[in-house]
Amino acid sequence: MQNNNIGGLYKGLGDPEQNLSNYSSQSDQTNQKTEQTVISWQDYEFPVKQKNLKWLFRIFLATFIIGLTIFLLSHDYVTILFFVVGVLALVGYSFRKPKMVQFYIDRRHIAIGKHQFNFSNYRAYYIKEYEHHYAIVLIPFQRFAPSVSVFIKDDYMDQVVDFISQFLPVGAESFNMIDYVLDWFEL
Repeated sequence: MQNNNIGGLYKGLGDPEQNLSNYSSQSDQTNQKTEQTVISWQDYEFPVKQKNLKWLFRIFLATFIIGLTIFLLSHDYVTILFFVVGVLALVGYSFRKPKMVQFYIDRRHIAIGKHQFNFSNYRAYYIKEYEHHYAIVLIPFQRFAPSVSVFIKDDYMDQVVDFISQFLPVGAESFNMIDYVLDWFEL
């Protein structure tokens, strides 16, 4: 009885047990609405690109040119060492096999595995076509934030585009130096 009317805070709230049951029924209705507007599929987290000797030569050549430029400008061996170690780590990481992950899209966000990307952080999207697949690229509001690429099977492409277009406008593909370099190195 003591907590029924402490300074009017609890006035009109009624029985807490009843309020909890009302809340759970409201959340069940919300979950049912969300379940109706969900697209979900399972696929690899990124497409596999075959690495061959031509690819390794391209990496080696770029590393040599950039390393030589660093040496000519700074005469600093430590910087070159860190650069070469970074390139070797990148090459090692590029041979990693993709994991099978769950893709999930609802009214608020896109989830790729455990990572969630809220639509409110992105101003638009565009569709990027690769050799054997498509990707929906989310364009962030923040200038230096990375874009997010969601690789989609052809089976789900129309459904996903129709769904996302309800929340984000279609934007033009803009030049992104990082994406350009990654595409050139086939990473």
